[in-house]
Order: sequence, then C-alpha cells, then structure tokens
Amino acid sequence: MEKLQPYYEENNIAIVVSSSNEYVPYLSVYIKSILDNATENYNYDVIVFETSISDYNKQKLKQIINKDNIMLRFADPTSLLNNYDLKFPSEYSLECYFRLTAPLMLPDYDKVIFTDADLIFQCDPAILYNIDLDGKPLAACKDLMWSAFLKYKNADWLEYAEETLMLENPYEYFNTGVMLLNIKLFNKEEYSKKLLEYVSKTTFRILEQDGLNSFFQTNIKYLDTAWNYPVANSLYRRFISLMPEENRIKYKQDSLHPFVIHWAGREKPWTNVNIEKADIWWKYAKETSFYESILLRMAQFQDARLSTLYNEIEKFNNELVQFHYPNINNSMIQSEYEIKLLFILKRILCFKLRKFRYFLFKTFLFGNVRKQYKQKYLKLKQIINDSKMLRDKYRRV
Repeated sequence: MEKLQPYYEENNIAIVVSSSNEYVPYLSVYIKSILDNATENYNYDVIVFETSISDYNKQKLKQIINKDNIMLRFADPTSLLNNYDLKFPSEYSLECYFRLTAPLMLPDYDKVIFTDADLIFQCDPAILYNIDLDGKPLAACKDLMWSAFLKYKNADWLEYAEETLMLENPYEYFNTGVMLLNIKLFNKEEYSKKLLEYVSKTTFRILEQDGLNSFFQTNIKYLDTAWNYPVANSLYRRFISLMPEENRIKYKQDSLHPFVIHWAGREKPWTNVNIEKADIWWKYAKETSFYESILLRMAQFQDARLSTLYNEIEKFNNELVQFHYPNINNSMIQSEYEIKLLFILKRILCFKLRKFRYFLFKTFLFGNVRKQYKQKYLKLKQIINDSKMLRDKYRRV
C-alpha cells in the first residue's frame, strides 16, 4: 500500500476525489474550479484516488495545473479493500468506497477534504478546510433533499431510514459529496476498518453514504448546507415542496450563493445543458483541454437517446396514429417513412432540440467530427421539414 506524505511543508490544503478513466473529462472541470478559486495564501495538494486512469490522461490533467502552489497527484487505494466483501449495483462502482480509505492512505495529514467529482467549487477550498471540526470525526452537510424524500408517502424512505439505517433522527442525514475528515481521530479509533467491516455486512441503497450515516448517526460537525448544494434536477424539483419549511427556505437561499454546486442525481450538466446552473459548469469546461471531448460525448449521448426514440416507432401502431391524428386513416398512410414522420410530429419539440444541438456541434467542433454533425444536421432538418409537409397535406384532406 502506497501511503502519501503531504506534498507541501506548510499551509497545506489536502483535497481528495475519486475518479475512473471514463470520468476524466468531467474531473478536469472539477480541477479547473479549484484552480480558479484557490488563493496564493495556501498550497493545494489535490489527490485523485483511481485504478484505471491512463498515463496519457494523467499527463493531460496535470497540464491544466498552471500555479506553483497547486499539485495534482494520483493514488490507488484498492489494496485496502481486497479483504472486504463490498457490494454495489451496476450503476455504482468500487470507487464509491475509496473515501473510506483516505485516513489509511494519508495518515500524516491532520485532515483532508474529500468530495465527489460531479461538483464544482465556487469559493476557496481553504475556507472549508479551515473549519474547526470540534473534535468530531468528520464534517458534512445535512441533506436537505433527503428530508423531502422522507415525506414522500409513495415510497418507503422513512421506514428504510428507521429500520435499516437505524437512524435516531432520520432528518439529520448528511450527504457525503463534500466531507472534511479528521484523519488523526479516524486512525486513532480505527474508524476506516470498522466502517469497511460495517458496510460489508449490509447492502445499503446509497452504499457508503448510508453506511457513514448509520455508523456515526449525528456524531459529526454539520456544515453550512451551502457547501453542498444539490441542483434541482427534474426529479428533485418534484420533491422541494415536501421539505420541512425550514429546509425549503435554506435550500432556496443556498441556490443564490452556493459555495459548492453538486449535480448529485443522474442528470449531469454534460448530458443536459438545461439542468440548473449548467452554464456555470460549462464556463469551466470551456477552459479545459477536454472541452471538445465533452462536447462529443454529449452528442453521442443525445444520439443514443434519439435512437431509443426511433426504436419506439415499432410500437407506434395504427390505433395510436388514429388517436393523435383523427383525420388520418390506414389507407392514407402510404409508406413506413410517413409513419416515421408522424412519429416525429408527435415529439416535434424533442427533434427540434436535437437539430439545435447538431447545429452547435457542427459550429464548434472541428475536422471530421464537424463534417459528421453537419451531415446529421442537414438530414434531420430535411426530415423535420418533410414531417411538417406531411402534416399540412393531411390537414387539407
């Protein structure tokens, strides 16, 4: 096991994050936000826990660093997890448990900031680092969105919190996306070992986050929730009204001036440019060397979604056609292409948005990729025009 020593001798701010090779482009945006908000008063030791990041991507990430008081390093903590039966569903990965190894990997630090990678800093991380832990093992933010889930009558989150997590106060649940870890206390009490054994015994819904909450209960330092603001994605917006009034007011206040913006749900700014505060994330993304890769991935993601829509054409039967287009009967439809056009009319807004994305990609990308999206743009533009002509044709019948 490779234990890391503090890189700087004084004024050392340690920031740790987990990532895979696939996640590197988005990690670059996270790092850029630290760069832009760091000050000259401190030294920033940024450490990426990983197992798969290629040497090429490591070098490319290091090239982002343009300040002498910021260091980027990489470490592999997997050997510390080999003796534990850690379970996770397909949408998660082993990296989720890396945060539990930080005290063992970094024993000579007093404390470290540990965060998720799907967030950005909006102020100096040193401000967070300098918060007094008051003798607690960790500091984290109360999860305001969780309080809304507990109120949702059609789900069993409150029952899960009380019976599985055995939380004495379910509304004091904290989010682990941003944590300040008391390294000395963790190692003195062997909390990492105890936690890894604990989470190995139960399959928690939110893995190590549930485990940390169940293990520590309220024995933590609660941070101002502005240090971990979860954006209101399409799912979360449905639940905001269910928050206790005090939490709802604080959540709205945090949205105005968040210290950290966290895209905690499945929707991310790199797949949905319309998600809340995505423009801030893209501001940092444009300044990284991964910007074109991020754009291309977004295009590919949207292409996959479009392919899924096209597959629904097979389910687009005559009954549905007649329901949405009462002036059209089976004898009027002359080809499979017309069925496809009618399908597009049914979801015209979606396809117009796709055309707009193609327009952006053909404008801002380069080389063969740009040519590819120019062709896609022209083809989709023609199909949308054909669908409108078909609609006008049947309206005259």
